[in-house]
This record gives sequence, structure tokens and C-alpha cells, in this order.
Amino acid sequence: MHNAADMPMAHTELDAALQTLDEHKRAWVQTSVRERLALLARIKECLMPVAQAWAEAAARKKGLAADSPLAGEEWISGPYAVMAYCNAMMPTLSSVEGRRHLEGLPLRELPNGQLAAQVMPNSVWDRLLLSGVRAQVWMEPGVTRANLAQHTATAYNTGAMPEGKVALVLGAGNIAAIAPLDCLHKLFVENQVAILKMNPINADLSEFLEPAPEMTSETAPRRQPGRSRSGWQSGKPPDKKLELARHALASLAELGFARINLREIATRSGVSLGVIHDYFEDQNELLIDCVGLYKEAFIRALEERIDVAESASALLSEFVDVLVRAAQDQARTHRLWYDVRAQALFDASFRPAVDDLENRMVGVVQRLLDRVRTLGGELAPNSPIDATSAYVTIDGWFRYFLQQHIAGDVRACASLRQRLAQVLCLAEAHRA
Repeated sequence: MHNAADMPMAHTELDAALQTLDEHKRAWVQTSVRERLALLARIKECLMPVAQAWAEAAARKKGLAADSPLAGEEWISGPYAVMAYCNAMMPTLSSVEGRRHLEGLPLRELPNGQLAAQVMPNSVWDRLLLSGVRAQVWMEPGVTRANLAQHTATAYNTGAMPEGKVALVLGAGNIAAIAPLDCLHKLFVENQVAILKMNPINADLSEFLEPAPEMTSETAPRRQPGRSRSGWQSGKPPDKKLELARHALASLAELGFARINLREIATRSGVSLGVIHDYFEDQNELLIDCVGLYKEAFIRALEERIDVAESASALLSEFVDVLVRAAQDQARTHRLWYDVRAQALFDASFRPAVDDLENRMVGVVQRLLDRVRTLGGELAPNSPIDATSAYVTIDGWFRYFLQQHIAGDVRACASLRQRLAQVLCLAEAHRA
């Protein structure tokens, strides 16, 4: 995705940008589902450091006071909407890869014979947050239950590969997420590369839509270089805050919540206490950021196993192996996660981060179950049938044996592997 910012572009620059897109439109069409999932994950990672600055800038642009309740709308209509798109598109893409995206979708025939699919509510969160709201997609005449699969996710149908197209997206309006969402729709739904032209009215938000340099590749969405002041940066340098969190993580893992001492953490990190306070509002924020840093790496390790496995049996074995190695090699750090989760029962400031991480873990387990089925496998009848139940079961055994391992039980990790293998066991007919 190229970004043509508010200042006029010379014809030669614009021609060069369009030429680059035209040269890579075919490569984007050929980009695998796995690579697209990785790109969406990177978009999420790049969005987090800039989300607050994006929402605050959008609120200032509209003349809203920082403490106005209306400023909250800029979160919902900006970074939250983009994050929600990524979170929804990733499991959808995972299902499309195995042509399973229509499973469980409620269908009905309209009085005129057209087929309709209910797409919302799609989760318990839809039912809670948007109570009473429903949405349906009405198919074109001639689309039936029998041929519906042929008329959905057509960009991902196997067979003749299209040549690809270049699209122009005009970014305007008072909803900040519309422009990036239009670009993502072109990329992931219509299979087209895109150039984005922001309207002068909201061109100030362009900097928040610039991808991180490491996201740019020959097949990924691209940007127009040199048109943004700072890209994905906001406030204080995120690299410095990340470095501080990495240094503090080892100390926190050893001390735990009850014995947190910011002065000691600053000393171990080689900085002054004032520097810690400059980047973290209090010890809770430091603890949440450090745990989040660890859990992000942990989740990525699990997702990588899910994406690269070539058989259902290998997938489950490798997934269990990541969990066991985490208990064995990162016991103290993972113990810190359970410490934070326990604090969330008493301190509301921990709950959003804990809820987000737990929901992401449920999402990882859902991807695992979907991938098992995509690879032709089926879990044994005594295994949990849904992602939430599976996560709770896995997490329960993990925490139990983690505690035993920390207490000195030399058999704890082997016992954990055995229990998890029983939970994530293929049906007999699907075993290799």
C-alpha cells in the first residue's frame, strides 16, 4: 500500500509509485495465506505503539478536550477498528485456507428465493456489546446452498491465478479508520494492491498509517517513502521503552508482584529511577508491559508452530512441545503472568491487559483447532470441543505442573507433556 500524503507529488514520483505497485500486483496475488496472516500480525504489532497518539491526534483535530468523553470515540473509530479488522480477518483467512469458512454459518432462504447468511452476531462479544444488532449478507440470485462455496472468498479459490490490479483509495471523512480499512479490504478481500491519497482535511493522520520499515517487502503492501514525519512513533521513543521493559522483565520474574522495588529494577537496568518513571506511570504499568512483552513472544511461538506444521499429529506434538519448553525454560517469567492474572481479581487496572491476553490465547487455541481440521485431523471424543474449554483445560494443567516444577519436582515437565498430549489427542482413525 502506497501512501500519497497531503503535499502534492511530482508526476515522476507518482509514476514511480504506481510503477512499483504495478510490478508487484502479481506477486501480491500469489502471496500465500500463511504470509498474509503474518502480515496481519505485524500490522497489529505496529498499531499498538501508535494507537494512543493516533486517537489523541484525531481528537485534537476535531477540537475535543483530552478529558472529553467524546475523545473515546476516536479510539473506537480509529485504531480499535483497524485492530478489530485484523483480529476478525486472521481466523477467517485460516478457515478459508481449508475452505471451511462457511461451516456453522446460519443460512436461510428469503421469500423471493434468495439465499441469506447471518454474519452477525458472530461471537459472545457481539451479543454483549451490540445486543440486538444483526446483520445478513443477501446473495445474488442463482447462488444456492449447493454452490455457495464457489461464490465466496473467490480471491482465494484455487485454479487460474488472476494478474492482479492496482486500486486508488481516497481517504476522507470524519472516521479515521475508513481509509486504512478500505486499503485492507482491497488487499485481503479484492486481492488488489492500493495507493492511498489522504484528503488534506485529515492528512495529519497519515503518519499513523505508515508501516514499519521491516513490514515492507516485495510482496507486501508498500508505502510512499519520505511522506511522514515519524511513521509508527509516538510520544517517547518506543525502542527505549521496549529496552527498559526487557531489562526489567528478568528482575520482575525473580521478585514477583509482592516484592516489586522500582529502585532496584532501575539499578539492575542501569538507569535512574527517574528514567523508569519517565516511561512508566507506575509499577503496575511496568509490570503489565513486561508481562505483555513476554506473552507476545510466547503467543508468536505458538502461532508459528500452528502455521508451519504439515500434519495434524505433528502440529499437536509441536504445540505441546512449545508449552512444555516454556514451563521448563521460562518458568519464572511465566509465573509472573499468573501473578498478574491473580492481581486482576483485586485491581481493575490489570483487567484490560489480562482480558486481552486471555482472549488472544483463546484465539490461538481456536487457530490450533481450525488448523487440525484443515490438515485432515479430528480430536478424540474426550478432547474439549471448543476453543475456550480447550484453553481453560490446557492452562489449568500448565499452571499446576508449572508450580510443581518451580517447587523442584523433576518429573513435572514430563507429566505436563503427558497430560497435554491426552487433552490434545487425535481421534484414533486420524492418528498416523
